Amino acid sequence: MCELGTRLREAREAQGKDIAELARQLMVRRAFLEALEECRFSELPESVLARGYLRRYALKLGLDPEPLLALYPRTTTQVPFTPLADGKKQSFPRRLAIDPSVWLWLAATLILVSGLAALLLTRPRSTPAFGNPGSKAVVNNPARVRLSVAVEPAGASVYLDGFLLGPAPAAADVEVGSRTLRVEMPGYQPYQAQVDISSSKLVSVKLEPEPKPDVLPPQTSSTNEAAGQTRAPDAPQTSLASPASTAGSLVLRFEGKSWVRITNPAGQRLYEGIPATGTTLTFDVPVVVRAGNAGVVRVNLNGKDLGLMGNKDEVAQAAYP
Repeated sequence: MCELGTRLREAREAQGKDIAELARQLMVRRAFLEALEECRFSELPESVLARGYLRRYALKLGLDPEPLLALYPRTTTQVPFTPLADGKKQSFPRRLAIDPSVWLWLAATLILVSGLAALLLTRPRSTPAFGNPGSKAVVNNPARVRLSVAVEPAGASVYLDGFLLGPAPAAADVEVGSRTLRVEMPGYQPYQAQVDISSSKLVSVKLEPEPKPDVLPPQTSSTNEAAGQTRAPDAPQTSLASPASTAGSLVLRFEGKSWVRITNPAGQRLYEGIPATGTTLTFDVPVVVRAGNAGVVRVNLNGKDLGLMGNKDEVAQAAYP
């Protein structure tokens, strides 16, 4: 087994983790993780997706993904040369002793192959050489086509099956089939759809501005009311100076960029988007929170810091009563 697969397998077995459970948590096919551990790279999808699977798998196992990505072959059809233990290259004898009967067998085989080739060449072109008339040869390699994505406004992040293709407009050579296309941009509602890719195609997406999040009603100062003074309502804010002052509510602070969706227990969406780093959002409980990068979302419930929702690059969902 190659060094890349050995590192992955030994790290997983040392942690006592089951590969099927890891595949479920990462939302990746188990066959892809097994192919990475057994270095069967030809069974993996296109390079941009396969390297994304490797990065996520390494992070899940607590490994640095960069050395493992350096071990991933540039092409899956090449077989790496394996040196001997002493560092010298393998050598082969210049001469081989072959039994004379072997030469006779090779000569007979050559005559048979030549006769078969001549027979095939003399057959009418309208008659197939093998199988039923009109049958087509089966190609084992998966077909690849060109997928182009144009987005309005330009510059949005384009994801295919959860992996970044780049900023729009984006294009890549991908395998045919049903794929999940997702487009995100701060300030706009995320777009996601299943795209049936059977030939090269251009997909155009227009993002809709995201609605403003619900804001807690403004509070008035009892001191000012006692003095007979009135105060203008506070401007709507999504950032609070002190989370401890929001007892009875949920405060989410974003220490990095993450897509997040907040709904009430009935499933009504209160907010969805990608807030900027440092943003603080406040909601009345009960709510349900789903984050695409749980390792950068810090939770404060009723004035108590509950820490981060999960690990970096991990999708997590939690209900807060």
